[in-house]
Amino acid sequence: MAIRDLLEGKTALEKATIKGQEIAKIGSVARTNVKFSDADYDIEIVSMNPIDGGVEVLVRAWDSNGQVGFGKDGSVDIERFRIFNPPILIDDPNGDIIQDNGKFGIRKLREDTQKAILQSLVHTISVKKQKFGADKIIFGKVGNTTTTVYSTAGGDGKVLKDSTTWAGARDVATGDAANKTNAVENFAISYHDDVPTYEIVRGFFPFGVSGVTNGDTVNSAVLSLFGLSKTDQDNDGNDYISITESRQASATDLTTADFDAYQTTLFAANLDIGDASIIAYNDFTLNASGITYLQSAIDGTSFIADQAMFTTREGHDVANDPITDIGADTTNTLVGYMADQAGTTNDPKLVIEHAAVGGGGVFRRRMLTGIGA
Repeated sequence: MAIRDLLEGKTALEKATIKGQEIAKIGSVARTNVKFSDADYDIEIVSMNPIDGGVEVLVRAWDSNGQVGFGKDGSVDIERFRIFNPPILIDDPNGDIIQDNGKFGIRKLREDTQKAILQSLVHTISVKKQKFGADKIIFGKVGNTTTTVYSTAGGDGKVLKDSTTWAGARDVATGDAANKTNAVENFAISYHDDVPTYEIVRGFFPFGVSGVTNGDTVNSAVLSLFGLSKTDQDNDGNDYISITESRQASATDLTTADFDAYQTTLFAANLDIGDASIIAYNDFTLNASGITYLQSAIDGTSFIADQAMFTTREGHDVANDPITDIGADTTNTLVGYMADQAGTTNDPKLVIEHAAVGGGGVFRRRMLTGIGA
């Protein structure tokens, strides 16, 4: 029986746990070269164990210079990766899973737990900050500092607003529509045509982070969104995608009332749409403000406890700069993959490097909530 058949009728947490249990049955994988999303490493999976909401994987890795040392000083031989809501599907032009994404085209997938977990790991390793050469590795030393969370289906998606005026599209509390079930969507849009009509789209991405122990210190984090297509017609310097905090009312739902549920403090460097990848992940490294916010989510003091929630907006929306009509219509947007499938290696993901609680620290085990499908 296919894993996706086991997921039918299950809660989000149950789905994530089942996927982790099935992936863990792989056990180990001999050293294998893996290329995915511009990353290229050899990976050896030493062992796997199922955990609530996902899977724990012990890994060695090599780049072109030799073995990679992990940990804060490069002495870790085997890094421990915990992956919550892990992927089980990969792209395959001959795949038996057909995903009709409307105007964004047909996508073919197949279920392959081993390749999916290897692709997830190779991208995660590529964005880790704590990577070193082999000279300080202590053979057999195991780390415990990297957690990957895939976003929450039902809570991620877009909210849009149309109006005959720029202010009517931008400066309102409630949108016209909330799309939360599409596997492919616009991460953000600023649009204008000569009717005149303006349209603003904002993206929302919640991540359940209760799998990171309360009290652990976040050292670095990367939010990654996989691009599919882009349009950059008003290339005037405000053609970018920004990342800030979302304060949508629910981490597992998205409504038109969430249109203005965003904060304005930037959590990462803006991504110029012209530079955005449409064949790989676009990686947003969280800055000090983003790390502080993520720490609050892990410590249970964010807007919704144990939830790290992010918003994407296009630069003209951020700068309150009406997009210029160029020809019949003008669109600035980045389109990519959402979490609304059984779990693919292109889903939105958050990679967190964190230091474990030291001696005398209090461990507080919490129920995993808000885990995607």
